[in-house]
Amino acid sequence: MLATSHHSATTRPSSLSACSRVFMLRQTTCMTSTDLAVADRTRPVLTTKQAAEYVGLKPHTLQVMKWEAAGPVVSKQGRLNVHYPADLDAWLRERLT
Repeated sequence: MLATSHHSATTRPSSLSACSRVFMLRQTTCMTSTDLAVADRTRPVLTTKQAAEYVGLKPHTLQVMKWEAAGPVVSKQGRLNVHYPADLDAWLRERLT
């Protein structure tokens, strides 16, 4: 069996409630948000709809926040806007403090 890091054993984002994700974020305080974002860029990306569900917002709200530069980091893959779960986690962590 391969060795795993402390945050690789988490469940899939779609199976977690917003409260569970916030609790998990509070448990990962040993790494900075930048460290987590860089370390976790290998996971699958989320569409805007999936990202909105992940953070507990409506897709349109997430789009408006993107236009106002107030939302989480958005990456491009071709013509699609995508979100890395690590970026969403870092953004949620910033909103909690």
